[in-house]
Amino acid sequence: LKGAPTRWYPDKNLKGLVPRVRRFSILADVAVAPDMSYGLMAAYSFGKDGNFGAFLKGRSNFRKEDFSYECSSDGTTSNGYIWTSGKTSISRFQVSAGATAKILKPLSVYAGAGYGSRTLQWEDSDGKWAKVTDRSYKGLAIDAGFLLRPFSGSSLEGLVFEAGAGIIPAGPYYDVTVGVGWSF
Repeated sequence: LKGAPTRWYPDKNLKGLVPRVRRFSILADVAVAPDMSYGLMAAYSFGKDGNFGAFLKGRSNFRKEDFSYECSSDGTTSNGYIWTSGKTSISRFQVSAGATAKILKPLSVYAGAGYGSRTLQWEDSDGKWAKVTDRSYKGLAIDAGFLLRPFSGSSLEGLVFEAGAGIIPAGPYYDVTVGVGWSF
């Protein structure tokens, strides 16, 4: 099809050109606040116009939980009090899956559930790490947000932008996520 725009493709059943619906998206995802974590999001759209779909999202800060004992945020332990060195470590992990739905031509919403954990650890004066139990959360996690796919023909066609939030209700613990990726 000489001279046809690349965003159109031939449809044998209609014997003409139809707009190309980008079905699969992959994004680099970052939780920017309050604790940094990194990951990927994959989304697939189906239906005639890609109005509905599914996603899988995972992120971590790639720090392991490595503690010798537990304490509370007021410094009490089972053996008395913790004398901290001032160093802290946060381990963060979350994975979720769910649905996407187009609400406007370039804008979709996503929401899903999965598992999440956030562990706060303090180093004591002896160099041992303690898990701060009342500031560490794990269990059900919820991810929700928006996906923006710029209009066909624009200079940003193919890019996908994401803004959302991750929640661990057991805390509650919230983080804000942003992402950018490619749709094909």
